[in-house]
Amino acid sequence: MKGPARFFSPKGMLALMFLKFYVGCSDRKQVEHLNGNINCQLFCGIPLQRKRLTNFKIVSQVRTYLSTRLNIHEAQKILAKTLEAFY
Repeated sequence: MKGPARFFSPKGMLALMFLKFYVGCSDRKQVEHLNGNINCQLFCGIPLQRKRLTNFKIVSQVRTYLSTRLNIHEAQKILAKTLEAFY
């Protein structure tokens, strides 16, 4: 795998996209959130410690990567079953 897949795990890439939707901000602002908020880092599985993300295109790269590899219909089925377990 190339690019963002090396930095984020598959789970982390999905978490990044959920967080992007939840926060509702630009890709650049998303990276700022990741750099400045330990909770966002932990949610995405990337404890940066004292490092910082400098590539503001990484969010777009993850989105593009997932769009070509994620079977959204299967993912929705899995998420629906997971939600059913909570209710």
